[in-house]
Amino acid sequence: MDTFAHGAISMLAASRSGLPGLKHDGCRSGWKDWTLWAALAFGTLPDLTSFGVYFVQRIVSGNFTPGKPDLTEIPQYVFTAYDVSHSLVVAAAAGILIGIFVRCCLLPYLAWPLHILCDIPTHSADFFATPVFWPVSQWHFDGWAFSAYPLLIVGYWGAVVLLFAWRMLYPKVRERARRPREDAHE
Repeated sequence: MDTFAHGAISMLAASRSGLPGLKHDGCRSGWKDWTLWAALAFGTLPDLTSFGVYFVQRIVSGNFTPGKPDLTEIPQYVFTAYDVSHSLVVAAAAGILIGIFVRCCLLPYLAWPLHILCDIPTHSADFFATPVFWPVSQWHFDGWAFSAYPLLIVGYWGAVVLLFAWRMLYPKVRERARRPREDAHE
């Protein structure tokens, strides 16, 4: 799954302004909600700490070319950072620490394990399969590379757009349903 989709899904699923806010009378904190931005950070953290650093390095050095780089060109630190940041074991350990020391960040933190769960089926063994249980195990699911299946990209972006629309419209529909009808009083 691409980093932008991870960011959008994170904001929807792991912030008070996203879907969790619907259970609180349509909480509409909007762009001022710090949990929205924290969820975006946690949800993109796995990709930004591995490929993001490499992407910036390639731009700064003048070696940037669009498209998927050859595996032999990618430095070892990217593989290590990917393993660490895409491990549910590491994310769970971080979650425990967040739960103990920064409890208010638990909801946005959930975007990190959600990122990993979304990557499991959308990464193949050919290019950065998700090492779910690293460092305990190198096991990975040989999924469907999102870049090789345009329909997969259309599918998850379609779901993101529908969820955003639902999030934006649901409070208005719910409020309209709660208002007493004027013609019922006549």
